[in-house]
Amino acid sequence: MSIADLLPGESIEDLQYKGLRIISRAGVFTYGTDAVLLADFANIKKSGRVFDLGAGGGILSLLISKRSDAICVDAIEIDAEQVDRMQRSIRLNGLEKRIRVSQGDLREIARHAAAAAYDVVICNPPYHEKCADN
Repeated sequence: MSIADLLPGESIEDLQYKGLRIISRAGVFTYGTDAVLLADFANIKKSGRVFDLGAGGGILSLLISKRSDAICVDAIEIDAEQVDRMQRSIRLNGLEKRIRVSQGDLREIARHAAAAAYDVVICNPPYHEKCADN
């Protein structure tokens, strides 16, 4: 993958962790310090299966997959553009055999994870300031 493979408004960011890079797009929610801290805080052994719910651009999946070569991550994200960006970030980092992402709605999670067993389930949901009307 090269700069030529990026879509308009996208860039490649160096995550400063084990050579990882992520594709992001200006104006689209990507990740913050909280996601990096969560990836470090998650109690994940040296091997196992992880399920990343609402994966967004893939920051948690990427960071957690690099903890050990024996960790595999399945991820689900509803936004097709984010899924595409995450898939390209996975390829950019050569992690196709260790991270799988699918587009789907968490309300239909049984279709995506019915036959799978996971050691850890992670989620870093977006949060917003409370509306003044509420």
